[in-house]
Amino acid sequence: MVEGAPAGAPIELYRETVAAFIGPTPRGPADMPVAVRSVGEYLQRFGSPDKPSRLEQYLTRFFDNGGTLAVVVRVCPTCRPNEIHLPTASGDIILEALHPGPLEHLRVAVDYDQIPLDADSHFNLTIHRLAGSNQRMVIEQEIFPAVSADPETADFVGHALLRSALLRLREEGPGERPQLTLGSGASTGSDYVYADGVGGTPQSPSDYDLIGSISEGTGLYALEQLPRIDLLCIVPPEPGRSLGPVALFAAERYCRERHALLLTGPPASWQLPCDVLADQQRREFASPNVVTCFPAPGDGSVLGALAGALVSRDAAGAVWSSVTSEPLNLRCPWQSQLKLHDSDVSALIRAGVNPLTVAGPGRIQLHGGVTMARGSGLPPEWGELRWRRTALFIVAGIVHKSRWMLFSDMGTDDAMELYDKAQNFFRGLHAAGALVGNGSGDAWFLRRPLISEGRIDMDFGLALRRPGEFDSYRLTWVGGVCKLRELGWQPALATAS
Repeated sequence: MVEGAPAGAPIELYRETVAAFIGPTPRGPADMPVAVRSVGEYLQRFGSPDKPSRLEQYLTRFFDNGGTLAVVVRVCPTCRPNEIHLPTASGDIILEALHPGPLEHLRVAVDYDQIPLDADSHFNLTIHRLAGSNQRMVIEQEIFPAVSADPETADFVGHALLRSALLRLREEGPGERPQLTLGSGASTGSDYVYADGVGGTPQSPSDYDLIGSISEGTGLYALEQLPRIDLLCIVPPEPGRSLGPVALFAAERYCRERHALLLTGPPASWQLPCDVLADQQRREFASPNVVTCFPAPGDGSVLGALAGALVSRDAAGAVWSSVTSEPLNLRCPWQSQLKLHDSDVSALIRAGVNPLTVAGPGRIQLHGGVTMARGSGLPPEWGELRWRRTALFIVAGIVHKSRWMLFSDMGTDDAMELYDKAQNFFRGLHAAGALVGNGSGDAWFLRRPLISEGRIDMDFGLALRRPGEFDSYRLTWVGGVCKLRELGWQPALATAS
C-alpha cells in the first residue's frame, strides 16, 4: 500500500469521497486504478463502440446522481495484447499493444521521409488507435521521427516506445529497419500495418479474476496503489449475476481492512421477500461493511446510483450527515415486476437488506439505510449505515495520517505527536456534529499511547449515537505495520488520562 501522509499533517475533517469500480471493460489499462470524472473520460480510456459495457452503465448512474470521482480498475482475464509485425529483409520487428484485449484497434505506418541516406537503420513510425474494427476514425496518434532499429543507438525504437501510450517493442528483430508500409500494388507513399488481433474474443472474468492476486496486484488488489477508498462496487460481467460466496467474503475482508464499504447486489437465489428473510435468518453472511438491496436491481447500475448519491451528499455536508433513515431518492430507470408491501419493506430492513421501490419515471427509492449487520446479533449500531460510514471515515483518517509512524523511531515524542493530532481531530469532529456528547470523555475518549520496544498501542472510542456509548478501537504500530482492532461498542468507559 502507498505511504500515508507525512508527520505534522493534520487529519482532515472533510475530504472527497472516493468510489472505486472493478470489472471488465472493452479496452484500456488492466489492473491499474484510473481516476475519471465523467463518462466521457471513461469512454476515452476504456470504451469501444464495438462493445458497450456494464461498467459504463454503472458510471452513468454514478455521475447522474452527483458522483464526482470514480476510480476504475479494468479486469481482463487471459487477454493477450494485439501484435503488429513489421517485416525487415531478415525477419520481423514485433510491436505489442500496451493494453491487452482484442478491441485495442491499432495500426502503424513506416516511412523514410527526410531520413539521410547514410542512416540506413533509421525510419519514421506513426501509430494510430482507431475507433473500432470497421471504423477508420483516428482516436489517438503518436509520431516517432527518425528512430533506429539498432539497439546499440541512443534513438533505438524500443527506447522511444517507452514514451508511447499505445505500443511497446516485443521483439527487436535483426537490427534492420522495417520495410515501408506500402499500399497494395504501390511503389511509393505509405499505407498501414494493422494489429493482428491475437487477443481473440473477450472473455468474461470469473470471481477469481475480479478478486485477483494480492502478490501480483491484480483485480481488487490493484486498489493497493491508492492511499484510501471509501466505496467499492465490483461489477459482474452479466446482468443477474452476483458475486459467489468466496469472492464476497474476500471482498468484504478487503473492505474491512481498508475501512471501506462494499455495495453489492443480492444473490440470484433471492426471488421473493421470504427467500431473503429465510437466508438472513440462517445468517451465513453478515457484515457492517456490506450494503445490499432487494429486489435484484436489473442491470445492477442502481449500485452506481447509490454510490453517486452518497458521494454527492458527502460533498454537500459531511459523511456523518449524509445518510438518514429516510428513503434515498435515486435517478435510475428501473422497472420491477415484484411489488413490495409495507410489511415486506419493514421486514427486509430488519434483516439488513435495503428494499427498492419505484418512485416514478426514471426514479427509484432505496429504503432503510442499513448494512448487512442489521439484526445479526452484532452491535445494533453497526447495522445503521449513517453510523458505520461515520466510524469508517474517522478511522480511515487516523490510520492514513499516522502511517508516518512506521518510518519514525516510534519513541515517546512521536507517540505524543500522534496523540495530540488525534485529540485535535476529535475536537473538530465534535464541533462539526459528528460525535454526540459534551466533550472529551463523553463524546469521545483517547487513551495515551502505551509504548514498548518497537511497538505502540493507542485506544480510542467514538460516541456516535449516545453520549458515553463508544465504538472503540485499538491502533497498533509494530513491525512496519499499522493494525486496527475493533473492540466493539462499550458503554460508560472511563475517560483516558
